[in-house]
Amino acid sequence: MPYIQAVTKAGRTIILEQYQAPRWNVKSETRLPATKGTPDAQEKANARREERELTIKLNANFRPGDHHLVLDYTKLDRPETIEQAKKDREKFMRRLRYLYQKSGKILKYIIVTEWGKKGGLHHHLVVNRGVDQEEIRKIWNKGRVHFNPLDDTGEYSVLASYLLKRRRFWKERGGTGRQWTGSRNLKRPKTVKRVIKMDVYYDRPKPRKGYMLVESSEREGFTKDGFPYRSCVFVKVSRGQDP
Repeated sequence: MPYIQAVTKAGRTIILEQYQAPRWNVKSETRLPATKGTPDAQEKANARREERELTIKLNANFRPGDHHLVLDYTKLDRPETIEQAKKDREKFMRRLRYLYQKSGKILKYIIVTEWGKKGGLHHHLVVNRGVDQEEIRKIWNKGRVHFNPLDDTGEYSVLASYLLKRRRFWKERGGTGRQWTGSRNLKRPKTVKRVIKMDVYYDRPKPRKGYMLVESSEREGFTKDGFPYRSCVFVKVSRGQDP
């Protein structure tokens, strides 16, 4: 039963995953019938995959100075259902696309709708630079807009984790499918997989030339089948070309 190393180069980062693959046939590279894990293990594996995919999309498509927006509601405008909140965000996104087109810019975005700690719905939106903040603020007429610039690292795994922090609660309140959605023009870098030895898996990730390990990104756990899994992110030390 081999150990697999998966490497994805996304923007200024390298995302490294290592796991045991019970359904990977090394000789024929075909998959054997899947085994069914416990519901809790499957949920954790699904959440990990969703966070990993969001990290890859953020790192590959956004750069320092792009915007992380929070779209709040006033008490009078606050929707009671996810369906109504989605209608509000679709209307806002149509207006935002028009602003970018008018400015001759191409909009890239990732948007997440979530229930807050006090039970109120709101939206998180990551967008590329291109439109004045005041123009964006004016087209959201439901409440306040909070602007947070993305930091200089180009490594946004912490942001991905933050955006999905209430994933379970969102599903319990009626959310279906993936919690986040993004524009169709987002790049998705290729992931390269290879078989590694067991001792390579259990060793601490080795430094990569020109990169440093982001210690806060290190994760360890188990797959939905109960086999070991670990991941981490490396980020460029020197300023490189932005995506």
